[in-house]
Amino acid sequence: MFIDSSKLNLKAVILHIGNIHPSVPIAYAVHTKESFEVMRATLSCIECIAYKWHICGDLKVIGILVDMQQGYTKYCCFLC
Repeated sequence: MFIDSSKLNLKAVILHIGNIHPSVPIAYAVHTKESFEVMRATLSCIECIAYKWHICGDLKVIGILVDMQQGYTKYCCFLC
């Protein structure tokens, strides 16, 4: 499952390994604040844990999902 977030919307898409089948959009939230609570509510509605989907996204989305500090940080990677 791929998650992309911007200041105006949140999108979640299921991708097939190997790109044999087309991607399937499963969540789209408009005019929601980009936060951990919104992503947690979206993921609980989708029940991605029950289906054992792997989540991928950019560093900004991953930072939100692991509940890191938002905004400017000195190190963008949580391992640094």
